[in-house]
Amino acid sequence: RTQLSIIILNEILHMLPEVNSLKISSLCASRVGYLTEEELDFSSFLSTKTQIRKIYLENITTMEEICVLNLICSSINHLQIDCIDYMHANILIRIILSEIRMKPDHSLRLLCLCVPSANDHMVKELEKFIVILDLVDFMVERVMDNIYLKWK
Repeated sequence: RTQLSIIILNEILHMLPEVNSLKISSLCASRVGYLTEEELDFSSFLSTKTQIRKIYLENITTMEEICVLNLICSSINHLQIDCIDYMHANILIRIILSEIRMKPDHSLRLLCLCVPSANDHMVKELEKFIVILDLVDFMVERVMDNIYLKWK
């Protein structure tokens, strides 16, 4: 697989303004530990210049990818992420929900985490976390290995 930087992805999306969904294997920052100004501008581009409202991320493993994920979350309404395991899903959920709590004007309406061997215990733990954060507008549902968080 070839790595595609956020900057190149941004350029491609400029040429394809009608695209409304993306499937991305992984995200990469240009320098480890840092996001450039152009990479930070990616989120504002997503929210103002494209029709993209659904993103499916297959592999999120580094802090840089999580930083980019935080930027993306504020500008789309449907996000699906493949998770390695429950712990990985738990970390991502905490980051995403904490970010959403700080940005009440976010547009994310559906978060789907694909977790191998997802179970009802995971859903109960997630519901407890949502109560702790006082995020009352959520519905949590599990279908097979997918955990859905839907905003009411």
